[in-house]
Amino acid sequence: CPKCSFPPHYHRLRDLFLFLFFFFLVHHSSNVSKEFSFETQKEGTHSIFFFFFLLLFFFQTFRDPDINVFPGTGLYPFFFCNQVFINSFLFFLFPSFLDSMNTHDVQEYLNSNVNHNNRDRNLSECPALIELEKGEPAVGIPNIEYVDHNIEPAEFIERYKDAPCMVTGLAEEWPAKEKWATKSDFCKYHGDVTFKITEMCPGNGMGKPLPLRQSLREYLTYASTNTVDSPWYCFGDDFCDSRESLLEDVHVPALFQNDIYTLDSSFRHYFPVYRYMVIGGKRTGAKVHVDPKFTSAYNTLLSGRKRWVLFKPSTDISELQISKDGEAAAIWWVDVLPKLRDLSRNGELSLIECVQQPGETIWVPSGWWHAVLNIDDTTIAYTQNSLPTYQLPQVWDQIVNKHPEMSQSFYSALKETGSEIVAHLKEPVVAGGSSSSKKRVLFLDVDGVCHPLILALKDGTSDTSHCFKSDCMDALRRIITETNCEIVLSSSWRMFEPSRQKLTNALLDHSIKPFTEWTTVLEDGSGRAGQILRYVQEHGEDIEEWVILDDEDLIESRQGMMMDVVKSRWVRTNPQTGLTDADAAAAIKILTED
Repeated sequence: CPKCSFPPHYHRLRDLFLFLFFFFLVHHSSNVSKEFSFETQKEGTHSIFFFFFLLLFFFQTFRDPDINVFPGTGLYPFFFCNQVFINSFLFFLFPSFLDSMNTHDVQEYLNSNVNHNNRDRNLSECPALIELEKGEPAVGIPNIEYVDHNIEPAEFIERYKDAPCMVTGLAEEWPAKEKWATKSDFCKYHGDVTFKITEMCPGNGMGKPLPLRQSLREYLTYASTNTVDSPWYCFGDDFCDSRESLLEDVHVPALFQNDIYTLDSSFRHYFPVYRYMVIGGKRTGAKVHVDPKFTSAYNTLLSGRKRWVLFKPSTDISELQISKDGEAAAIWWVDVLPKLRDLSRNGELSLIECVQQPGETIWVPSGWWHAVLNIDDTTIAYTQNSLPTYQLPQVWDQIVNKHPEMSQSFYSALKETGSEIVAHLKEPVVAGGSSSSKKRVLFLDVDGVCHPLILALKDGTSDTSHCFKSDCMDALRRIITETNCEIVLSSSWRMFEPSRQKLTNALLDHSIKPFTEWTTVLEDGSGRAGQILRYVQEHGEDIEEWVILDDEDLIESRQGMMMDVVKSRWVRTNPQTGLTDADAAAAIKILTED
């Protein structure tokens, strides 16, 4: 060996010894498997991956890239000198490994994200932003109207069905009033509850996105201590498992219980994601937006302060200069808001600006554009969307035009309940029948569906020669042919153009119509199931039936109404075989049954 005095075959014997040692370790130590919390769905492959990883990890102590661990593989130990690479490799092989990582390891990965670790604008020391964080009212700008929570619902509707307001005292009876009041109080009751902060997608786009979770105690520590321009923001909509305990601390106020989505359980199909746990520190917030599906929203703040700015529905959105994707939320408040304030003072723009204090609830009616900036180190709030029936006359024509099938369902339900609001609504008419314009949708995963889930390395790079197994693709073509469904890509292959193109070529090679759409690629923390539900929410009126093909555990033992919806439409494939004829038959049944 040119690097030491030992003969070359000594290294080969050493490698073999280590290989056998770790093989014995994995198969005979239950403590190891418990420590790494392996998922049951991949039990057959975890042992192999585990000792393979440990064997390679041993060589991270060697810093010389000329030392080739395995001849002909191109695997060099210098790859493992980079901590971010090590973490990524761990998460790829062991989806549940994150549960055993400490705060430092998780935060190191969070801080490695370019969009969330930069200080290009040094916003934490920006004078304009510091001034906003003082919470003083803007000079010459209209403030929001305040109202006591004891107001009669009829009076509230009359005064605020089309205007925002700040409701005081509404959360006085909530358990959250005490439990969420401070960071220490909140952590005492819910500090160990974990929320998904984001997902990590493999760099080649051909692995599975893996959830990156933190306990709320860990996240709040990060939120109150970081100095980056665009901190991570916890905007959780998953209230399954331990997260369900958070809902016990809040309830829907009487003022906001009027919601058409609660009239019939089937309506939730049109708007499945509607309530959120919102936690963040300084410089986090929501960019200028309007709430989806014509919904209104209330946001109750329990800890910290938020700064809000609101614009009438008639506002020309080009004037608002909405932030670009990936841009720090706080930048808009520094660069754009001062110009809009000047327009407001000159009477050229209608604008409301206010600071929300702990215990206050802001009401944002349908169609109002708004942006939010958290101005304290710890802000904790609960928000929920709804579509009150009394707002239907104002948005009915838009619902009928943009969501005809949904409008028919709403109209029929309101008519059956004898609601007086029906007299103010024009009965919707959908040409061609109730389902002629609807489509069937197949949400497609790739790895573990179109081919077995295999980790293949060749010349130091991913080997994809095993991809798109003929039997799997034949089964997929059968589903498409018999149901005339359209593919919407939900796999992490959607993240990158090269992987999307590779899949498109493979579908064409097997005489399958390519996909034209995919689920969101934004890091919203909702996971694959949440991303699929968001797509259904946004396109629900155009979808007759839908099914999910995926080998990944989308539910992870979670409970809840929306998880039951996912479970009823999910065909879980075996990652070791990919899509089978039996899987295809199950998918066809879901797409075609009444």
